[in-house]
Amino acid sequence: MKARSGSSEPRFACVFDDIGTVEIERDGKPCARARAVLDDLPIADAFWSSLSSRLADLGDVAVAVYATDRLCRRPSGDAWHRVLEIELPVRDVDFWSDAHVHDRLTDVLRYVTDDEWRFRFVRKHGYARPSEHPTLFSRQPKQPVVGALFSGGLDSAAGLVRFAIDDPCTSFAIFSARTSTRTGKPQRRQLDLLDIAFRGRLWPTSATFGFAKGDEHHFDREERTQRTRGFAFQALGSIAAHLAGATSLLVFENGIGAINLPYLDSQIGSQCTRATSPITLALTSSVVAAVLGSEFEVRLPHLLRTKAELCQALNEAALQRLVSLTVSCDHFPQRKRDVDHCGACISCILRRQSVFEAGLESYDTVQYAHAALAQGTGPRADGWFAYRAMEIQASRLSEVLAAESTDPHAIERAFPVFGETVPYVLDRCGRGELLALFARYCAEWDRFRAHVMTASIRERN
Repeated sequence: MKARSGSSEPRFACVFDDIGTVEIERDGKPCARARAVLDDLPIADAFWSSLSSRLADLGDVAVAVYATDRLCRRPSGDAWHRVLEIELPVRDVDFWSDAHVHDRLTDVLRYVTDDEWRFRFVRKHGYARPSEHPTLFSRQPKQPVVGALFSGGLDSAAGLVRFAIDDPCTSFAIFSARTSTRTGKPQRRQLDLLDIAFRGRLWPTSATFGFAKGDEHHFDREERTQRTRGFAFQALGSIAAHLAGATSLLVFENGIGAINLPYLDSQIGSQCTRATSPITLALTSSVVAAVLGSEFEVRLPHLLRTKAELCQALNEAALQRLVSLTVSCDHFPQRKRDVDHCGACISCILRRQSVFEAGLESYDTVQYAHAALAQGTGPRADGWFAYRAMEIQASRLSEVLAAESTDPHAIERAFPVFGETVPYVLDRCGRGELLALFARYCAEWDRFRAHVMTASIRERN
């Protein structure tokens, strides 16, 4: 995967010290300074264990990547790409400096960000996190066990329920990554309810990372896209899964969201997020496997389900109450008291479409900052752009799927990312099954669109 380069790309030099303080220069001029921090002690405590040098390094790499991505602003206008040069202290310099390992790491970061990443690893001296301190004993969940990311969103809750129903003997090492104090509350409330339903099978743990108190940056000074968040979550989740005795980490994203076809032609490359793409997960799996020295897979167990189909699991398990406890907004946390959802972004609208299709609307009692598409009021100006983008994508996708009978590669031409993804999922499903998935999603959208238009007409009358 060759990165694009050009003279207009900003070049950032990011130098970290042993305790996470980073000095950043843009094109040779100082532009930012902060201290990146990671509290992964809860992971070690959950399993009465400690992190090996390589696992501790993986945590440092994940947080350094995340901090770099946040602090290095992309250029304005149509430009997108950056050159990111990082000097990072690690415990095992020889391992991380190995060309094969370096290439695995830069491959996944290049894919999720479309940037050029270059690392120089130096030796870390005299600093160890509490999670590295040796322990005499360890404990692990009852086997078989899998790791599972738990974000607090509707997909992660419904996806966990679906997997737990389908595989009643499996234990789960549940991992939640937190970059904000507000993300922990909805996660804990959901896990309390899930623990009652699946008692003894859930082993929750978490890690908090971001910037040291006092070094938090104002939102308008940071890079808003933050395309490396998914990689950081998956890397830290893999550490938790390994300490629990698991050889895989489940990402509970539906297939439509994972493949994430662009909504508009203007979305190019990683401008359409690739956080849970099957390609990203395969590349991340390669990095983790190298760190562990054994096979490990970050995988999508619900690749062939839509979000609405995942939500049906809540009806089966009589856990409809979970809907109101989940958070789905692209802009969480909202800066409004008791309001977690904007109601106007793509994620909020997709949430509305999915709970409608699954017959869960009466359980979606969250408050929306904007009334667009909420409580049956119909589309309004403040939510119309995202809704229209989704409608355009669904209409275009329906046309392409209809053309497949006479033009067997129509979808690849219309949505190149579809063709790029297929080789990475052939061990799980065929191209025809993916086409059927998108056809079901289009049918769901048509029903939701009719519902929205009916509500809008009713409102005007």
